[in-house]
Formats: sequence, C-alpha cells, structure tokens
Amino acid sequence: MGTRWLGVVALVTAGCVQPAIVDLELAAPSDLQGDVSCVTAIELRVIGTSYPRDHSDFTRQCVPLVQSPASYEAIHEAIRGRFDIAVPESGLAGVSLLGLAGTDACTPSELFYSTPNLVFSASAAYTGDATLTLAAEPNLDCKQSSATFRVVDMMALAASGSSAGCPAAMTLGDGDFTGLGTLVPDRFDDGLVFFGNDRSWPAANDMTQGTGMVTLLQAAPRSCLAAIGVSNNGLPEIGSGIGCIIGGPSVCAGPGELEIASIRDTVRQHADLALASRFPAITYGSVWSGAAPRLPIAGAEVTIDPRRGTVVYIDPPAADGSFSARRDQSGTGPSGLFVVYADTIVRATIRALGTTRTVTLGGSNETAGGALVVMP
Repeated sequence: MGTRWLGVVALVTAGCVQPAIVDLELAAPSDLQGDVSCVTAIELRVIGTSYPRDHSDFTRQCVPLVQSPASYEAIHEAIRGRFDIAVPESGLAGVSLLGLAGTDACTPSELFYSTPNLVFSASAAYTGDATLTLAAEPNLDCKQSSATFRVVDMMALAASGSSAGCPAAMTLGDGDFTGLGTLVPDRFDDGLVFFGNDRSWPAANDMTQGTGMVTLLQAAPRSCLAAIGVSNNGLPEIGSGIGCIIGGPSVCAGPGELEIASIRDTVRQHADLALASRFPAITYGSVWSGAAPRLPIAGAEVTIDPRRGTVVYIDPPAADGSFSARRDQSGTGPSGLFVVYADTIVRATIRALGTTRTVTLGGSNETAGGALVVMP
C-alpha cells in the first residue's frame, strides 16, 4: 500500500483568519502482518500541547467501518478523506490513529477496564511540517482462541506461605470476572493504557473461560498481551489486576490454564505516591520456587532498566493493606514480594537459587498489574 493521503487537521493559530491545514498520511506496515478483518472503527485523536497535564486536551473523530476490511489497503480506502478535525485551542502536539475491534467501537467507554480491542495503532508528534505520516503498527491478530483463567489473590497466597494455599486464594464468587486485552504505552505520556475486555468472562467453579484475541504482533516494550482479573476472594474489599501475562509455569493454575494475580484495593491504595507520580505503571510481584509445593523465595534479586523505573522489595501488607519497603533492599524477604514502578512495559530479570528468569512486566495506570514468578 505504501504511504497514502488520509485526511486533514485544521490548525488554528493566533492572528490567523483561516486555519492552516496539516495533511495526514497513513503508512501500512512493510510486511502487512496480521488479520485485520475484525476492525470495526478507526479513531483519530488530535493531541493538544497541554496534554498530559490536562488529559482532556484532545479532540477525536471516529469513523465506523461498514464492511469487514480484508487488508490495510481496504481500511485506507474506507476512511480516506473522511477525517477533518480541529486542533485543541492549546495547539497541536501530535496525532494518534487507533484501529479498534468491538461492538459500537466509536462510542467512548466509560470503563477503563472494558474497551474495544486495539488491532493496530499509529502516532506522530507534530514538528511544524505540513504533513504528518502515521506509520501503522500491528498490535493484535483478529484470530480468536479459547483460554481458561485462574485469578489468584496474591497477598492471601503470600500470607499462606505455600502453594498449599492456592485453593483458598483462587476462590471466586458471583460478579468476579476476567478478560483479555493488551497494554500499550501512552504515546504522549508516561505509563500504560489498557485496550480490551469488551466481553468479560464470568466466574464459574473458581475459574473463567472464554474466547478472545491472543496472538500478539508486537514485542515488549511496544505492547504486551494482558489480562484483567477481578476477585474479592470472600472479602469485603475488591481485588483486581490488569497486567502483562508472563506465561511459563504457574504457582496455582493447572495445565493449560493461565494465572492472573489480583491485588486488593486496600493494598494498591498504599503504593508509594512519589514513585507512582514518576513511574505510574505498577506491578506487584512475588518469586516462587519451582518444586512442589511451591514456596516463596527469600533473597531473590529483581532488576529492570533503571531509566524506566525502580524495584522496591516489600514485606507483606498489614490488615489495613499498608505495607512498607524492607530495610534490606538487596533482595526479596521471606514472602518473596516486590513492587516494580515503571513508566512503560519493562523486561525484568529475576535471579534466585542459582537460576535466572526474564519476564515482561506492566500494569495499567488506573489500577496495577500482578505477577507470580516461578523460577526454573
């Protein structure tokens, strides 16, 4: 398809009677990877210069697709010339384009944890040129696959001190659910945005089952396959998590099942606010031995790129959810618990018991992620 004209944005500058016009071009991926037939809408966002100080400083226009597109070429033909959108009064900082899949995908979701899926995206910062080229980046393949999830109350499991506590930590009740999606970096801010869970999977028999898009076309740190898990585990307060699926062996889930860690609201509310203001993508994690029964590992070392965030080793939370950093920050304590504060998706290297494992970590800005890491 190459690079093709897409539409225009009207840039209103001080003292000008007529707005300046900025042309938009769409560049398809060079290898045209991925099935895009599930895309139902294309949303254009024009970002103002006050963003992210003011998260409302953007304008948007969304074009629903009448027919299922067979290719990026078909998407381009369906939307070419249909975008004509004004720039926020603060000025033009950049533009992003979202290829969305879901029912009524043009209607903004009121729930951050239930949105259309992001099949592809494109973004560009404005540098004063008359043309902005938006290079499409595939995110998900439209192919559907089935999955089974177990939601684990991370702190209840840590308190039990053994995988023998898994049955109690995996208890699900009415109203608990899971869902699939992706976490992607906010192109004009720090942290991560969740897309997906347009259809939640309700709990039954302490598990959830459903069908969704699970073929990720981007590698970290551009995206990660993510899951949301909501569980109150029989407690008054809700626990939840939206985090990258790390894969590999599980602490509690059985063969063929995926594990989602949930973190109680009362715990998440005690995150370090100073760190969270700089690194808003938070993941709570714990490190476990590989032999049965699985046990939390003391002395595990977790490292990430220090330019992207920091690791804090913590002790188990008190009854009110409060927790504190351990005095000894050389590794995990007896609970195996740690917290990663990051500004994007990160690769974390864990060293324990003479072995090493690397996992992809990330959590939604609006909540937090969780990871139960089993060492080889």
